[in-house]
Amino acid sequence: MQLASFFLGSHALQLELYGGLLLFTGYVLFDSQAMVERAAGGARDYVGDAFGLFVDLAAIFTRLLVILLQQQQRRGSGQGGSRGSKGRREEEEEERQRRRGRDHDPKGKGRAW
Repeated sequence: MQLASFFLGSHALQLELYGGLLLFTGYVLFDSQAMVERAAGGARDYVGDAFGLFVDLAAIFTRLLVILLQQQQRRGSGQGGSRGSKGRREEEEEERQRRRGRDHDPKGKGRAW
């Protein structure tokens, strides 16, 4: 996948994320079924089974986190990403201050002196 991402760019990364998510979801299903079968046979390895599920769920969590962060980043860059460090409220407050300065201009030239 790393080699494919070198040639295909971000599309391969998306494929790796969603494919890995699907793969580890399958691992959870497979591992839980294997645990049930082993328990029915008499083997009671609680620690090993819990660790196996933990690894699968941690891999799913990290992939979901990366996917959600990428979506948030895309959403943020598409909606006024050029604002820099100022938020929308700060910009609105500055605009109100500028308007107030124009309204109270003693010389009537549209500038706050």
